[in-house]
Amino acid sequence: MTRMKSQRTLRVLLSCLLSTAVAHAQDDFEGAYVYRVDGDLQIQRATDPAPEPGEINMPILAGDRVWTGVETLAEIRFASTTVISLGAETKIDFMSLGAEPTLRLWSGSVVVVPAVGAIGIRIDTPSGSFYPQSSGEFRLDVIDGEQTELTVTDGVAELASEHGSVLVHAGERSVVASGTAPESPVAFDTRAEDSLDTYPRARTRAAPLAAAAPVEDVPEEVHHYVEELSEHGTWRASDEYGSVWYPSVASSWA
Repeated sequence: MTRMKSQRTLRVLLSCLLSTAVAHAQDDFEGAYVYRVDGDLQIQRATDPAPEPGEINMPILAGDRVWTGVETLAEIRFASTTVISLGAETKIDFMSLGAEPTLRLWSGSVVVVPAVGAIGIRIDTPSGSFYPQSSGEFRLDVIDGEQTELTVTDGVAELASEHGSVLVHAGERSVVASGTAPESPVAFDTRAEDSLDTYPRARTRAAPLAAAAPVEDVPEEVHHYVEELSEHGTWRASDEYGSVWYPSVASSWA
């Protein structure tokens, strides 16, 4: 990351933290935001006539539509810390947010990693619906707008349609076509991965500081930003304030 890009990222992050803190004084944060973008991400607000480029820390609101360009990977993070990774040429609607968000995946692919205790997310597709039954790692692919493929790397999830449902366990895959019941799950080769499958894990490996971030020592409204802060600075203990974050920048960065 260049110095200019690093400075810009920190400014955006600090600005978002300040605005989020104000919002928390009035209500609990229940939204989502852009956590990472590699390529072209567009956001169409329900109230705006034209889309806008999606940038890091930009909020995602109920009613928003998000899509990615060719050779693009992106990550959306929820207040619960649930993460959805978007593959190339993916279009998804954020129909409702909060404790049990509902999304609609129109095309493309996503990898869903629900936070522990936050498995209320639902994702509808043109041919079925996805309901995680545990934490884990789940992939949804919409194929030609008529089929949905659920691949479970870890955990258990339900794939349902109007004609039935199946439980898909770790190491299994199921497909549902429009107007049919989901197929019985079958085993798949877990070694056959593409860039979307490894995207969230690569980010985790690139941010070792995040695992040591003192979530319990920071204000609740900052919890969902602890990982980003850990990537761009260090934490020091303070008797008066608990854990205090210091940015990793040169003295002239402002």
